[in-house]
Amino acid sequence: MTRIYRNVLSWFSLASLSLKGVPPFRVNSIIALGLTLIAAIGISTAAYAAVSSYYLDQSRLELTVNPKTGLASGSVKVTSSSATTTRIRILPKFWVLDEQSAIRYIDPPSTGFNILKNILINPLEFSLPPAQTKTVRFMVRVPDSITDAEFPLQLVFEPTSTLEELNRTDGTKVVQSVLNVVPVFTTTVYVYKGNPQPNTLIKGFTCSMDSATQKPLIKLNLENVGNKHARLFGTLFVNHQTADQKKALWDVVKLRNGNLIFVFPNVPRQLTEPAVLNKHTDAPWPSGSYQLDLELSDERNSQPVLKGSCALQVP
Repeated sequence: MTRIYRNVLSWFSLASLSLKGVPPFRVNSIIALGLTLIAAIGISTAAYAAVSSYYLDQSRLELTVNPKTGLASGSVKVTSSSATTTRIRILPKFWVLDEQSAIRYIDPPSTGFNILKNILINPLEFSLPPAQTKTVRFMVRVPDSITDAEFPLQLVFEPTSTLEELNRTDGTKVVQSVLNVVPVFTTTVYVYKGNPQPNTLIKGFTCSMDSATQKPLIKLNLENVGNKHARLFGTLFVNHQTADQKKALWDVVKLRNGNLIFVFPNVPRQLTEPAVLNKHTDAPWPSGSYQLDLELSDERNSQPVLKGSCALQVP
């Protein structure tokens, strides 16, 4: 049951990784989805009636450390859309994406540089009256001994007044497991020192017919041996071998429905998905031989286009 709520949080946190310069996400939307899930599995929603709403003006920040001062700074504005005052505290956290693209919070390193011990946040906790906006400023220090590096972290904005209200209303273990997820809102922060670069490699690319669905299945294994995360768009060019043995472009497919593929250093990334065709979504693949040509392009043009291909035989 706890996994359901964590998946809700992961989905909304993941959205903050790639969206920048868009209208701010509203926490009340997250709450609405959370309450829908809670009601669907039979938990009373009475305890959640007093949940406040607010939104952030930044879902993602990318900061570069000043080489002279060793400092990087940023700010996030928090605006209330609630009729009551909300008390909010900010928790900086380490995170990674696992092989299935789910956000996982991890403990800070036990040795070496710990960026969470080198960040100042002001204010760390505050009260947000109705219709008011509060600017939260933060500063990060990275020592000179570190040259080219990337430090991803998340600022978790947690409404403590809402959590206290839920604790008073219902102390069951189920609600306690929800407290860590509803409502929680984050700003993803990337801190860069020097000139880190991604270096993504295609470690495996195969295509086969899924025996259960009788549709083509794509499997892609990626590895980033650089020191900066990669944000990739994937395009699949489907070529059908004609009767005269010539290769003809049959369709063009956007992997993950055109969404970015994130690959972090030292975290292998595996993708498995059906090859859903744009032009022929509902039609079966005609019998014959196919060649699927893959291109992965970096959103920031930080590395050359990656290419791969696989052969597919449709009976």
